[in-house]
Amino acid sequence: MQKAFLIIFTLFCIYENTAGKVGNNKCPIGCTCHVRTMRCAQAGLDSIPENISNDVQMIDLRNNNLHDIPAAAFRGLPFMTTLFLNYNGITTIDKNAFVDLSNLKQLYLGNNKLKDIPVDLLKPLKNVKAIYLDNNIIAKIHRGTFSHLLDLSYLSLNNNELVNIPSDEFTYLPRLQYLHIDNNPLTCDCAVHALWNKYFNGPEKTINQIILSCGSSSATNKKFATLEPQDFECNIPEIILAPENQLVVAGKSVTLECDADGEPEPVIKWYFNGKPLKTDERKILDNENTELNINNVIKNDTGIYTCIAQNYNGNVSIQANVTVYDNEQKPRLIIEPYDLEVILGTIFEIPCKAEDHSDVQVIWRHDGKVITEIIFSNDKYQVSGSGSLLVKNVTTADGGRYECTLKNQYGRVTASALVKVKGSVSKAPGDNYVRIAFNEALMEIDLAINNTIDALFTKRSRNSNGTPNYADLLRVFRFPKGEARQLARAAEIYERTLVNIRKHIAKGDALSTSSESYEFKDILSREHLHLLAELSGCVEHREMPNCTDMCYHSRYRSIDGTCNNMKNPWWGASLTAFKRNVKPIYENGFSTPVGWTKKKLYGGFLKPSSRLISTSVITTKRITPDNRITHMVMQWGQFLDHDLDHALPSVSSESWDGIDCKKTCDYAPPCFPIEVPPGDPRIKNRRCIDVIRTSSVCGSGMTSVFF
Repeated sequence: MQKAFLIIFTLFCIYENTAGKVGNNKCPIGCTCHVRTMRCAQAGLDSIPENISNDVQMIDLRNNNLHDIPAAAFRGLPFMTTLFLNYNGITTIDKNAFVDLSNLKQLYLGNNKLKDIPVDLLKPLKNVKAIYLDNNIIAKIHRGTFSHLLDLSYLSLNNNELVNIPSDEFTYLPRLQYLHIDNNPLTCDCAVHALWNKYFNGPEKTINQIILSCGSSSATNKKFATLEPQDFECNIPEIILAPENQLVVAGKSVTLECDADGEPEPVIKWYFNGKPLKTDERKILDNENTELNINNVIKNDTGIYTCIAQNYNGNVSIQANVTVYDNEQKPRLIIEPYDLEVILGTIFEIPCKAEDHSDVQVIWRHDGKVITEIIFSNDKYQVSGSGSLLVKNVTTADGGRYECTLKNQYGRVTASALVKVKGSVSKAPGDNYVRIAFNEALMEIDLAINNTIDALFTKRSRNSNGTPNYADLLRVFRFPKGEARQLARAAEIYERTLVNIRKHIAKGDALSTSSESYEFKDILSREHLHLLAELSGCVEHREMPNCTDMCYHSRYRSIDGTCNNMKNPWWGASLTAFKRNVKPIYENGFSTPVGWTKKKLYGGFLKPSSRLISTSVITTKRITPDNRITHMVMQWGQFLDHDLDHALPSVSSESWDGIDCKKTCDYAPPCFPIEVPPGDPRIKNRRCIDVIRTSSVCGSGMTSVFF
């Protein structure tokens, strides 16, 4: 019994000597230490205790008088996972205070007097999961303070004085689940918009809870979940020049362009397959990173190139795919020749287009014989930039099999088509008058054009005081030049010839019905329509532009719009016809607009003057101001509208019969005046407003009812 008592007494003494210790160190005065924990709450401490055991895992320093946390305050504590520093009145923390705390999981700094968080303070906390900074007086968060904490799942910044948060500071934290920033005077700016767009409005709704409210000019303290797009005051950068997808042969060069506008001016960054682009002697960034030039491209350059424009308000990105392929392959046809039936005296085109024109030779054969350069020189044959063969002035000898061969150093590909030549089965009434009507039209059109040029540039009218007439100066400015005038002239000659043919038929042929009821396809054979097209130069289809200079077209957009779309080189180009979405309606079935014949009834009524409709329907006597939109908005709309649908003006200001359009109220092409109705509220001194129709256009494939 005495022996048992001695053992118990010995154990008690050992406990007394170790109960107040952690590891081999003595527990600080006022603290309680037990099994890797040190509890010093309400101990009256004004500094961090020294000689803390290096294997401690939890330190509780709540409700003390710790106003400043010095550098290396917790050095040598690599196993600590939880640190309580709340309710202390802390005002400053040295940026190196938390070195060695790489395993810290939870950090409590709430209910202090912190005004600022040093940007590098939290960098050592690589594994932190929860940070509490609520109930401080923090007014600013530096960019990069939290963005590197990839394991952070809970962050509380409630009840501070934050007006702004850095853009994207929280949007790329992969494990963030709870973000509380409520009760701050936050502005609904780009940073809040980025959060809202990603975690509430976008597809990545990975955060379980965001407690936040912000204000703007249109909203006062709206909760995060109730925000709408119009609530944000955000001017993020805007891409004004986007990189385009590129298909490039190995060994060639490629240029990607990206530019953005914004305030402040955005910085351009490039990424390749999701990682920052590394420049070298092949990959070069120019013009403040707006141009990425890749020389001597290789297969490994294939991928997604991302351009990011970033400023303080946020960032915007856009991608382009670059595909590099080996040229060690034979050509590939994307448009093959097809069989045709053509008419004597016309022209025809056989397509033959390769996927890539570079380093490809096009060879054409007719019935097995190569069409040589000598044969091409007689102007009967012509090969377009895309490789298609154009054959003019068709004769019976032009029938047969045409074979197209595409050849490069790796091989060849061949395709063929059969062409059958047909003579005219019957002669139409107007066929006899084509050439005489054409010559008449040629003289009439050229005379009207020359008179107009003479009036505009030689006899330009002036006011009584000798100053220029500004209306005429405007007409000079709009008058077609060079190529535009030639295209318009060809179309006008084509139309005028058809009108003259009808006149000759009406005079010289005993027709069973009035010539006005005839359609042109009834009075002129298709063969002679093609002849007329050749005589006037108003062909059915324009020749494809030459887009083979990829060194130029891969880097620059042409000023006239040609070759800016490599698949459709004429799209958006100047001097091309507008696309018709609905079939045109002409009073004579070909060229005259509805209402041309003044006595003609529609539904039993005469067509009213467009001026009468304008003054009766689209008018108001009560003008009301708008509190948001100025008159300049309308003017800007007019500018855009007139730029987008600006048509080619007529090449003449007088009719083909020699009548000045400003001096007549008769309908005489191209004059189409608007009649002024009786009692017009503004126009009192004339019967009509002179209007000149825009020019016809050739080469669209749908210009006339015959094509």
